[in-house]
Amino acid sequence: MPRIVLTWHYPTTGYAAANARYYKSNTGFGGLIEVSLGSGVSTSEPVSGTFTSTFEGALLGGLLGGAGDVGVAAAHSSGLAHLERARHVPAAGRRRNLHDRERLTHYR
Repeated sequence: MPRIVLTWHYPTTGYAAANARYYKSNTGFGGLIEVSLGSGVSTSEPVSGTFTSTFEGALLGGLLGGAGDVGVAAAHSSGLAHLERARHVPAAGRRRNLHDRERLTHYR
């Protein structure tokens, strides 16, 4: 099953894990759309302040054979949010000639 793993942390106080926002796009960072936790995205409890989020399954189905992006935004209690971590998955043949499934499974 294809998956992308992001590790990230909140930069300062005033943030809560429940307020994190998750995004995906098949058209570049300008076209990011929000996805719900549990709909192909899971996040572990922090270890030494670092969270691990996994994007997988049908959520990534459209990326096989093409390029896409996923990201996590940190949302502050004030309502402000900023993109904390993101990954771009290049189109087939653009990264060490790996098969799409291998690229998605091992891309960090």
